[in-house]
Amino acid sequence: MAKTVLIVEDDPLLACASAALIEDEFGYAPTTVESSSAAMPVVERGVDLALLDIEVADGVTFALAAKLRAQGTPVVFVSGSDPSRVPNDLAATPFLQKPVMPKQLLAAARQYL
Repeated sequence: MAKTVLIVEDDPLLACASAALIEDEFGYAPTTVESSSAAMPVVERGVDLALLDIEVADGVTFALAAKLRAQGTPVVFVSGSDPSRVPNDLAATPFLQKPVMPKQLLAAARQYL
């Protein structure tokens, strides 16, 4: 059964590259959106893994990350932001610092897929 991977990334090239990596490696077609608000309908349907940039078109994704984690959904931050910006309640969330090598992204995804 196909799993649902959500990528929240406001850089279209990075979103496309990340989605292509996940699709090529796992055979799942991720859903990519550029903002937390655009992610909400996807989250409501259920997600198996979320890869979140921190700073996106409509602000930061911390509230989205907290909602996903409360639902039991694995979250990985993939961001060029300083990791110290992550609030204490989300500090245990895996963090990949951009630029991310493809094998780093795939290794993080493999833990949850």
